[in-house]
Amino acid sequence: MAGLAGCTDGRATPAAKAKDSGIELGAFPDSSGVGDRAGDYSDERVGRDSASDPAAMREVGSTPEIGDGPGTGMVGDAGITLRDGGRRDGSEDSAEDGSADGSADGSADGSARRTDSSADYSPDMRDLDAPSRDTSEVGSQDTFADTDPCAGGTTYAASTSARTTTSGYGWVLLTPPTSSNNQVVEFRTVLSVPATPPASGTLFLWPGLQPLRASTNFDALNNGVLQPVLTWGPTCAPGSPGQSYKSWWISGQYVNTNIPSSSANYSAYHDCHGGPGMSVAVGDDLDLVFVLNGTAWTQTVTNRRNSQSVSYTVDLLGQGQNMAEYVIEEYSSKPVSDVIFTSSVITFASPAKTACQPAQRGINDYFSAPRASADGLRCCIDKVILRAEGVAATTPDSP
Repeated sequence: MAGLAGCTDGRATPAAKAKDSGIELGAFPDSSGVGDRAGDYSDERVGRDSASDPAAMREVGSTPEIGDGPGTGMVGDAGITLRDGGRRDGSEDSAEDGSADGSADGSADGSARRTDSSADYSPDMRDLDAPSRDTSEVGSQDTFADTDPCAGGTTYAASTSARTTTSGYGWVLLTPPTSSNNQVVEFRTVLSVPATPPASGTLFLWPGLQPLRASTNFDALNNGVLQPVLTWGPTCAPGSPGQSYKSWWISGQYVNTNIPSSSANYSAYHDCHGGPGMSVAVGDDLDLVFVLNGTAWTQTVTNRRNSQSVSYTVDLLGQGQNMAEYVIEEYSSKPVSDVIFTSSVITFASPAKTACQPAQRGINDYFSAPRASADGLRCCIDKVILRAEGVAATTPDSP
């Protein structure tokens, strides 16, 4: 996976074969020809089976053997909030609920450092006639909560159209142009926790943001990945649970194995970083929100079933994030059912209507017809379905 490839806490067997879902740097032109991408990405290598040799996993986002824990010196912040008054069932210990010390509120230091009064982070498309509660602040807790943020805009082609290039399995990618310093400034989606696979290997499911080479301030950090990662199995993510296969586990993360060791930012940003995590159950709907505030990104994960929430903030030094992606990443484990994201809203810094049409998708993947807002600042995709190679579809291709 772009960012966590090989990040299995050192417990992966030599026979483990990674499904490398990372995007190769240089596969995208520095000035993206939005709306005419089919011929531009012939060099992409997404969905290719990688050998277990770490050298074979050094494409963008791939992470060879990054050790047993996070790097040090990371500029970031993390917090966890339990709004149901305690642990998920009141009985789990710290290894089981993913908290750092098993404190009553699940936070690393016993305090809730990041809270949000709204449990509904993503658009509710079922209530289109409700009064707007939008605010001018990007990332506001009520933004788009009860309205369709792309109403009255432009509708583009669903995944059945030839306008999106197909390659590999289990990934969907879209990107705004890098001209005029355009970038993604907010990404909201809902991930439904799928059925549990057999208790072996490691499986990562995530939406993510990455920079292009032409992104603003790219050289400050090179290519890292912002990603709230739903994990099954061992992982080197900070705060990961001791019992890898008891349940799915999720946390906000930033992973960067591409930053040169000569960089002044190497010690603070190299390797795997993240905030506190939490265990989640099959069928839970997870609101996943990335919000840019100044130069810092905050990832917040909220479980709609019990309002439990975890967050992680990292300052990316003004580097522009131009690729929004949905990914299945396999390490001797694969999903046994479809991986479904709903109610996605991607917000750009500048209008980029045609960027709403995804550039790439996996061969068996599906996305509903994307819709760009009238002002071109937002892209709405009601449903994205990812399917692993060789796994039969468990849901129909429909909005």
